[in-house]
Amino acid sequence: MITLQTPYVQFTELDGSPLDDGAVYIGTAGLNPQTNPITVYWDNAGTQPAAQPLSTRSGVIARNGAPARVYISASSYSLMVRDKRGRLVASELSITSSVDASGITDGTITEVKLDAALVTKINGALQKTGGTMTGAIVLPGNATNALEAVPKQQAESIATAAAADRLQYSLTATQTATGLVVDFTSIPAWADRVTVMFTELSTNGTFNPIIQIGDSAFKTTGYAGSQTLLTAGVATSNLSTGFQIGGAAATSFRNGFFTIVRRGSNTWVASGTTGFSDSAGIAVTAGYVELTGALERIRFSAGGTDQFDNGALSVLIEG
Repeated sequence: MITLQTPYVQFTELDGSPLDDGAVYIGTAGLNPQTNPITVYWDNAGTQPAAQPLSTRSGVIARNGAPARVYISASSYSLMVRDKRGRLVASELSITSSVDASGITDGTITEVKLDAALVTKINGALQKTGGTMTGAIVLPGNATNALEAVPKQQAESIATAAAADRLQYSLTATQTATGLVVDFTSIPAWADRVTVMFTELSTNGTFNPIIQIGDSAFKTTGYAGSQTLLTAGVATSNLSTGFQIGGAAATSFRNGFFTIVRRGSNTWVASGTTGFSDSAGIAVTAGYVELTGALERIRFSAGGTDQFDNGALSVLIEG
């Protein structure tokens, strides 16, 4: 028997907007549906197989650009949904439908039967007031094309997975600033925003320290933007080899943070402010850089032969 897959269930992006160009995989219950797909159909008779992954438009499964129903022949199945960038939106290894679609036709819904487990639960509740449910739930004969229900566990799974993805974050362990560079690697692929923080940072020279980012290797050229040093006067310098933290004397202690945000696939826009403990001035920096692949690493560089001789560094990663 062909079981009705919920018509017009809406999937959302990680920011809550309707999912466009998403990929929906339906597979064997208990297994990864992306690698263990089952046959799904566009029609209740099971004569029109639908190729997987199924695509989405405006948050719903679509066929040739229009919302579409999907049917399966299994009583339970697994589900996975990814966005157009391949990020996980929803995942459930075992979904069991509580609806028997034998009484549902394309034009008229005549009868909907509940599975035995759900009938038992309902009877348990009714018996508290002296009642018992028997038979099927019958809908009026004029109820047409109006049944849109999501199994409870599927709805909870979708909501939980989406919330988990939206709330992904990680705070790295604090590192002591010593040597020529301090590196933070293994930045997760889901990172969309990173904040680099530093306190009491100083070097043994007068070079302007920089922050560099990279994919499989650190990007050492191609940075665009500028830094403005606000002291008794105003001095501005252009970015080139990295995001400048702020220049001052060798005895300066720098405190501040930089926020680096993904725009598009691999373009990263940064802005930050640095204060100096030995002067009334501050440094303000803004710019961007394009990577070839996903962001994977961040480096603090004292520059040239200068070395860090004090300070603490950490990175907050948000997805």
